[in-house]
Amino acid sequence: MQYLVEGMQTNLSRRNKLKDFTQEEMYKLIGLSYKNKVILTNKKFVMNEDIKNKLELIAKFLTSEESRDAILLHGFIGAGKTLMAEAICNVIDIINRRENNGLGNPIKKIKALEVGRLAINNLKEFEDLKKTKLLFIDDLGTEPTIMKTYGNE
Repeated sequence: MQYLVEGMQTNLSRRNKLKDFTQEEMYKLIGLSYKNKVILTNKKFVMNEDIKNKLELIAKFLTSEESRDAILLHGFIGAGKTLMAEAICNVIDIINRRENNGLGNPIKKIKALEVGRLAINNLKEFEDLKKTKLLFIDDLGTEPTIMKTYGNE
């Protein structure tokens, strides 16, 4: 059986802290959310050292006092990047709704291919997308070559 996060790497950059949560609490929340995502795909969930390390990095990122902007999950196809990102989004959505009487700031989820299409075909929507407070872009690097080189020729 393949484990979903085998080979997944996590890079962290700057953003603001999620208030009211310790790193340990965030670790548990993201871990439960990720476990549920894996189980919903009808795969066996096994908590191994690799997953624990990823969860610790993500929990530290989300609760750190340091200013941070983004999380970049990268790895091979099937490593669990999208499931981990969706787990993070679920937790952040729940926290935002709790802190804002059910409203919160919804996380905009979009495929990289669609971002490229907007940049080429709909600059108004692309500019609006750039102003999104919370943005989850999936499948970076899968855009056609024309979109990867657009503006570089």
